[in-house]
Amino acid sequence: MSIRLLAPDVAALIAAGEVIGRPADAVKELVENAIDAIFARPGTGLPLGRVQVEVREGGALLIRVTDDGCGIAGDELALAVQRHATSKIESARDLAAVGTLGFRGEALASIAQVAHLNVVSKRADEPAGSFIALAGGAITSQGHRAWGGGTSVSVRNLFFNVPARRQFLRGAASETAYVAHLICQYALCYPEIQFTLETEGRVAFRAPGSGRVEDAIAAVYGVDALQQMAAVIPAEVALGEDAPGIAVSGYAGQPSLSHANRSHISLFVNRRWVQNRALVFAVVEAYHDLLPPGRHPVAVLNLTLPPGEVDVNVHPTKAEVRFARERAAFGQVQRAVRGALAASVPVRELAARPAPVTAFDSLEEQQELSFADPTHTAFSPGQAVAPEPASVGGRRLPLLRVIGQVGSAFVVAEGPSGLYLIDQHRAHERVLYDRLAREGRNNAVDRQLLLEPLPLELTPRQTALVESKLAALAQWGLQLEPFGERTYLLRAMPAFLKGSDPKATVLEIVDELAEEKAAGDWQERALISLACHGAVKAGQPLALEEMRQLIVQLEQSPLPQTCPHGAPTMVHLSQAQLEKEFLRR
Repeated sequence: MSIRLLAPDVAALIAAGEVIGRPADAVKELVENAIDAIFARPGTGLPLGRVQVEVREGGALLIRVTDDGCGIAGDELALAVQRHATSKIESARDLAAVGTLGFRGEALASIAQVAHLNVVSKRADEPAGSFIALAGGAITSQGHRAWGGGTSVSVRNLFFNVPARRQFLRGAASETAYVAHLICQYALCYPEIQFTLETEGRVAFRAPGSGRVEDAIAAVYGVDALQQMAAVIPAEVALGEDAPGIAVSGYAGQPSLSHANRSHISLFVNRRWVQNRALVFAVVEAYHDLLPPGRHPVAVLNLTLPPGEVDVNVHPTKAEVRFARERAAFGQVQRAVRGALAASVPVRELAARPAPVTAFDSLEEQQELSFADPTHTAFSPGQAVAPEPASVGGRRLPLLRVIGQVGSAFVVAEGPSGLYLIDQHRAHERVLYDRLAREGRNNAVDRQLLLEPLPLELTPRQTALVESKLAALAQWGLQLEPFGERTYLLRAMPAFLKGSDPKATVLEIVDELAEEKAAGDWQERALISLACHGAVKAGQPLALEEMRQLIVQLEQSPLPQTCPHGAPTMVHLSQAQLEKEFLRR
C-alpha cells in the first residue's frame, strides 16, 4: 500500500480522540480552563470563584460548564476554538515551567470536532458578551449577546458524528459517576473555589469554596470521614544537593477509614490532579501493616515542587506526569503519610469476643445454620428431603464425620479416604452465596427490617451509581431509600447479615459498583461481598452440631470445593499420606 496523508477531517477526529474519550474527559478540559480563568482575574474574597457543571444522560446529551473567570475577548472566540490556540504558553521554553492546568490549546477544538459546541463569554471591560457555535468542527454562527461575565461552554450530542465511539460509552449512571468523581477531585484540590454539579436537573454536589481543605473533604466524603483523617504536616525535603525541596501536605485517613478499591486516593502535583502508579503505591505502602489485604486507604495529598522537576506534557489529557527524581518523590510521600499515621492512629481497643452462632429466629435460618442433624438430612419447612450428593466434574464429596475444630477456624472431619480440613469461613461463604443467588433470582431473600433506619452518607460518585441500582439491591434484601441529596436510609438487609456491620457491608458493595470491570460483573461481586460479610468468621468457636450442619450444607452446593472468590474450602490428607508421615510405609 502506498503512503498518503490523511484527510484533514479524519486527522482532526483522530486528534480529538486522543483528548476526548468519554464525557468526563470533556468535563475535565473545560473545568481546568474554568479554574485557570478564575485565577487569571483579580479577586481575593472567598469563594475565589464559582464553577458550575451540568450534565444530562451522563454527559452524552449535554455538558455545560460555567465560570465567573476572566472571560474570552469577543474578537478571540473564533481563534480559541482552533487547534493549538492558547494563552498559557508562547515558546518551547515555557513548557519547562507550566504554571496553569491547561496549556495545549486542544480542548475546545477537540470537543468541537465530535459535538455541537456553544461558547458564550465576556470580559470585564467589554460592553456585551460574544458567542460562537460549532458542529463537527465547523462554525455555524457567531455574534454578540447579553451576558453577565465569565464563560459558559455547552457541549451537546457528544460523539454524534462518531457512532462507533458513542456505542462504547457506559450507561448514563456510570458516566455520571465518572463526572462526579472528577468534580470532587477538583473540589479537594481547589477548596477556595465553589463547585456545583447538577445531574439531570438537580444538584448532586456542592463544595462551599471556603478555602479550607477540611471543608472540601467534608463535602466530598462526609463529616464522619473527616473526623477520621490525620493532617499531613508539610515538611520540605531536598531533592538533591543543588535542587530545591519537595513538600507533601494534605490529609491521610486512619486505618478505620478503608475501602475495597483505590479510588479514594487523591493525588495532586502542584495542584494538578494526576494519575501516577508510583505515588499511589507509596501511599499504599505507608499502610502496609495497618490495613488487611484487599483494603485501601483514603488520602488527599498535594505535592509541591519546582515546575522544572515535573514534566506535565507527557499525556494528551495531562492526566499523567513524570518526575525528574521519582524515587525522592516516592520516599517523601511514604514518609509524610507514615508520619501522620504514627502521630494520630489510636491504640486499637480490644474488641468483644464474637459470640458463637446459636439460635435463629426464622425457620429458614434454622435450616441454614441450626446444625441440628448429624445424619446428612436437610429439612425444608414442613418436609424432610434427602439431599443429592454434591458432585464436581463427576467427583462426589464423600460423607464426612466431624471430629472437631482447630484454631477456631478450621473444621476437622474424617472421610473414607483420610482427613479433611474445612475452612469454616470459606465453606459458609459458599453456602450463603449459593443461597443468595438462588433466592435473589426468585426475589425471595429473607429480609430483616431494622428497628431504626441507618443513615448512609455517600460521595457524589457513589450516589450516582447507587441511584440506578436500587431495584437490584432490594432484590437481594438491601432496602435503601433516598433521604436528601447524598444520604440514603438503610431500612432492611438480608436476615443472615444480622450481627455484622450493615454500614460497612453496604459501603463495600458500593465500592464494588465503582470497580472498572466487565458490565454486569458488579452483581456477581456484590453477591460475593454479601456472602463474605454474612459468613462465620475465622476465630469464631462452633459447636459440634454447628460444624456438622455446615458440612451438610456444603455438600449440597453445586461447587463445594471452592468459595465464591475461587479459594479452596477444604484440603485433603489421604490415608496414604498420613501413613507415610508416620513412617508406616
